[in-house]
Amino acid sequence: MRQLFFALGAICVFAAANASAQESRIGAAAAVRNQVTATRAQGQSQPLATGNPVYQNQTISTGTNSVAQLLFTDQTTLSIGQRSQVTLDRYVYDPNQTNGGATVSMARGAMRFVSGSQDPRNYQVSTPVATIGVRGTIVDLII
Repeated sequence: MRQLFFALGAICVFAAANASAQESRIGAAAAVRNQVTATRAQGQSQPLATGNPVYQNQTISTGTNSVAQLLFTDQTTLSIGQRSQVTLDRYVYDPNQTNGGATVSMARGAMRFVSGSQDPRNYQVSTPVATIGVRGTIVDLII
């Protein structure tokens, strides 16, 4: 019986660690106005409010007259305009390493991406027609 409880406990710890790795907190919503929705990779949607955490693989969607500004842990900012959809595909940051980076995908709308403390060459923005390697510090897009 004791071995069964130990095995079940180990499975629960492993499952929690695996879920945590898949949905790493990468920043927070610094500002949100009107209807902004955050959809996790598993399809769970919820309204996004100022101060809410944002996660890797999360999709942020804005409605009419709605905007959001996200602040990542490396001080990167992502401002998302109205009627936009942006997915936070990949984000790796360790202040002690230089191999981090971020990749976001924009399906529609407008956004402004201002790179943070990581090497600007480690950022990418993907759109339906192109992938942009960031070489400066600011990228403005309208799709």
